[in-house]
Amino acid sequence: MLRTIKAGLALLFSALLLAPVAILNHMIKGVKKIFGNLLIALAILIVIGIALLSIPYSVFYKDTSKVIDATIVIPKGYTLQNTARLLTEERIINRPNLFILWAKLLGFDRKIRAGRHRLVGSYSLFGLLRALSQGGSFSIDITVYEGENIYEIAGVVEHKLGIDSLSFLERATNDSLMKAIGIPSTTAEGFLFPETYNIDPGTSADELIAIMYHQFKQEFNSNLRARAESLGMSIRDVVTLASIIEKEAYFPEEMPRISGVYHNRLSSGMLLQACPTVNYALKQFDKRLLYEDLELDSPYNTYKYSGLPPTPIANPGKKAILAALYPEKHDFYYFVSEGEGHHSFSRTEKEHAEAIRTIRKRKANLR
Repeated sequence: MLRTIKAGLALLFSALLLAPVAILNHMIKGVKKIFGNLLIALAILIVIGIALLSIPYSVFYKDTSKVIDATIVIPKGYTLQNTARLLTEERIINRPNLFILWAKLLGFDRKIRAGRHRLVGSYSLFGLLRALSQGGSFSIDITVYEGENIYEIAGVVEHKLGIDSLSFLERATNDSLMKAIGIPSTTAEGFLFPETYNIDPGTSADELIAIMYHQFKQEFNSNLRARAESLGMSIRDVVTLASIIEKEAYFPEEMPRISGVYHNRLSSGMLLQACPTVNYALKQFDKRLLYEDLELDSPYNTYKYSGLPPTPIANPGKKAILAALYPEKHDFYYFVSEGEGHHSFSRTEKEHAEAIRTIRKRKANLR
């Protein structure tokens, strides 16, 4: 009996001693598990924190590795998606979806303004969105210079308005469109009056041609039309002759005299022999012509075909038009460039040949 009691007391004592140890071990395991979970949670929070910090950095801080120097034209009616695609094509951004996302998150999706935006420097995504939501000029300056042709204008129109140059040329030589607008020719060449125009983004090629022709009609007023009629010339004839004068003359004061030469040659049935018409036929407008070029079989080659070419070869300014209508009265039939914009005028072919020899000799002595 006593032995049994001693054994029970020993077991009880062992239990009392081991219980705290077991509890402690259990607590330690629990702490380890909790601590391990805390470490995992902390690691996740650190990763999330880094990600969250990188987002505002990429959105709000400038990308100093990319410097922009561009003019972007956002046409009227462009959606956020259209704008993102335009910016991607112009290499302003390279992640259009990110641009769209942050535009919406930051409230810029309805604030981006149509028009012309000049972007110069480094931009954060936020900075770019803010720049596009401000300014946005609705008047883009398109300048047609005296003597420019439709091919040269097409390049300017593409750069400034985003109208494809080939599309512009197709419309500028569309006979049906010319009739609809009222241009007295098969092409707009010569009737896009040299001026600086304030054009809205989104203006079509047809509208632009109509605007420029409207300015031509304002300049070619009823008095000038009456003068053309008195000379027995159509408006297209006058503009065609004026375009040649514009390309030949460097100084405006020589325009009436050059016009007089061409009027004299037309009246006498002589070939005009105007080099700029050959350049136009070749579509090489600054080329120094060779003798073989003068053999080109084209109605624009006034060395082979008599009279005026079929259409103007450039868009003349007001002074050239006035010179075509009011030529200087003289008996000159020839002229040759002396250099530096001036010309020497002759009455006969013999005088002309002598003038050429004199000028060549003078230039040779200057070398």
